[in-house]
Amino acid sequence: MTSPSLKSLALCLFFLAAFSVNARQKRDETLSKRERRQKLYPELVRTVDLAEGAPAPLRALALLRVASVPLNKDEEWKRDLLEEAFDAASQSPIKWRVNYVSFPEGPLPAGLPRRILKAMEINNSGLDRLTLQTEIVLAMLPVDKQESLTLFHRIAPLGLAPLTCSDGLVPNVDAYYQTATQLAKDGFTLPQRNKREHLQFLRGLAESMTSSTEVGPAARMLLDQHLSSSETGVLAAVFGHQLGELPLDCRSFSDHLDSTSKNVMRFADSLEAGDAIALLKSWRAYLVGNLSGVRCGETVDPKSYPEYTTTAANAVKTFNLRAEHQESLTRIEEQEIQPGKIEPKLPEEHAVISEQAKKFHDEWWWLMFGGQRTGLTDAQKNTAEWKSRFEEYVNEIENLEPSGDSDADLLAGKCDLMRNAVIAAPAGPERDYVLARYVALLKISNIQPELLPQWYSAVHGLIDIMQSLYKDRQSVLKSLESTGDPLLSLMAAVYKLDASYQKEASASPN
Repeated sequence: MTSPSLKSLALCLFFLAAFSVNARQKRDETLSKRERRQKLYPELVRTVDLAEGAPAPLRALALLRVASVPLNKDEEWKRDLLEEAFDAASQSPIKWRVNYVSFPEGPLPAGLPRRILKAMEINNSGLDRLTLQTEIVLAMLPVDKQESLTLFHRIAPLGLAPLTCSDGLVPNVDAYYQTATQLAKDGFTLPQRNKREHLQFLRGLAESMTSSTEVGPAARMLLDQHLSSSETGVLAAVFGHQLGELPLDCRSFSDHLDSTSKNVMRFADSLEAGDAIALLKSWRAYLVGNLSGVRCGETVDPKSYPEYTTTAANAVKTFNLRAEHQESLTRIEEQEIQPGKIEPKLPEEHAVISEQAKKFHDEWWWLMFGGQRTGLTDAQKNTAEWKSRFEEYVNEIENLEPSGDSDADLLAGKCDLMRNAVIAAPAGPERDYVLARYVALLKISNIQPELLPQWYSAVHGLIDIMQSLYKDRQSVLKSLESTGDPLLSLMAAVYKLDASYQKEASASPN
């Protein structure tokens, strides 16, 4: 008879063998998946490998592009890539894009202070958490609807806090509501819609508004759903109630007020009469409360900042036009919206141009125009003097030393100047020369998180200018790859996944 100890030993050996076989099978299965993908998608696998050691925001961007490229037909791999990309995106230290407050509508003015330009360059580079996460959510939608919703719910609540009149930048969270709009339309199965889960989703978003910055995007989200009148009426009531819960905040209220007013009015137009009246009453209280509260100096200065006073007047005028045809609505009178208090406006800052900057500008102007009114042709630049001065110009950029600026500021300054050199360079050796010098600036080992947005913007700027001016992305992507630098090679690989680049490359005789 076999002893109990021998039986136990045999049982342990059996389980160890089974575990070993199972582990080997899993390893072989994983290996076979990689080998299959390597065979089918060598460039995609190479891009994923390059992304492995990249800073989290760049890794998120690269994995998103690999998962989204039409060439990739592997649904399981797409899901895995997007989930990994989402986790990487959550590590971005930049929360969201921003708007500059002094010009609420239209293009930004020239000559903004470097402080503002730097803040916008950092926040609006495309590496912010919200932009990356919402793009990943939308990329997941055709792959796995439920997982797309799950990822969206993992986005940290916006929880926007009130701003003050000293704040020069306002969060831009349009991407959040645009993504929610698409999810509400396409992210719920028929059984889920029958249970009205999409309505609960929209209701939760309306109830979670904490800032006037969200009012316009949220109204647009609700308007674009094309729901039944009763369903839309319920959501409008929640939205109108939340308007009354928002803190008074002139800075957020004034940000793109014109488009906010239009979205709310269009939303009201889509409602049944009773629901529309209720929403417009809430909108009236919202307008009066903010316009009669503490106001920032810019918003009440028609001489220096006519945009603000015009948009506020238009919002009131638009409401009053509706009130003329509705007995249950009361017009907004001028005395109701007199500011309770006016806070100082932001100090008017102007970009200070140093002697060094002026010297670079004057030299670049000569390289572009040579003292004449019209720009020099490539043939006119083919002189010994021009080539000598051009080379000296590029060398002086490379030899710039820090002057109290951070490494990020110095890099941004050098890249701005080098971008000008690319614009001035004629086709041929000079352009190849400055392109190589520009790329050399971007080869940075162990790039620090605070430097990443400016670095990414500089890479993107170089690629963009080569394409927009010379229709030539291929040259710069080859230059990035030729450095052997993992991050620059990753950027080249990511841009090669762009459909327009693939079309351009296939049409090239080279």
